[in-house]
Amino acid sequence: MGSVHHLPFVSAGVSSMVYAFSDTGVIKAPCGTELSLSQLATERTIYERLGSHPYITKVLLTHKDMLVLERLQYPLRKRLQDLCNAGRLPAPKDSLRWATQIAQALEHAHSRSVLQVDIGPHNVLLDWAENAKLTDFAGSSIDGSAPSVAPSAHSEH
Repeated sequence: MGSVHHLPFVSAGVSSMVYAFSDTGVIKAPCGTELSLSQLATERTIYERLGSHPYITKVLLTHKDMLVLERLQYPLRKRLQDLCNAGRLPAPKDSLRWATQIAQALEHAHSRSVLQVDIGPHNVLLDWAENAKLTDFAGSSIDGSAPSVAPSAHSEH
């Protein structure tokens, strides 16, 4: 796995770019700055500590400074925006299921001394069965360390 920039672009964040690798995986690569390399290294450590959990994005493998993550459907933010644009609200059973799944993912992370500091529908992905999975731990706090990212304005409380 050399350069990934020729792969289809999926998403970008403050510290990384995400590219489609296959129908089942995406590659998360650092933007190239020292900070982005450090944040992705922290994210790798966090994913290793968290292990497998049904409501946390799975790491398929790591290579050099990149993560290969399971490919999911889309962010919860997109699903909510699509519903809003159609003049609809999510079904109560879906809202309750998503909230419960996110709470279980956060409980798992907290039990392993990991704090995801930028929680919101932009950092929750829906799988193909529309289950919520917490993602993007770059910049998060581990073992009480200071997070290296600030929460989004809508997440800061």
